[in-house]
Amino acid sequence: MRVEVDDAARGEVVVGTSTLGEHRGRGMVLVAYLGVAWSVEFHERGKTVWAEASCSAPPPAGG
Repeated sequence: MRVEVDDAARGEVVVGTSTLGEHRGRGMVLVAYLGVAWSVEFHERGKTVWAEASCSAPPPAGG
């Protein structure tokens, strides 16, 4: 599965940390953890952040 999000801001994308109760900073943490690949494409309107994630079932627990 591929997801793309457009952002009018031209700043760099940073994978930071997220603290319980914060209202910002979770998006790229989730993308980095769950995605198999992600990147940023800059353009005249800002940037597009894309991520690809696997849709296959996880292996059974315990082996």
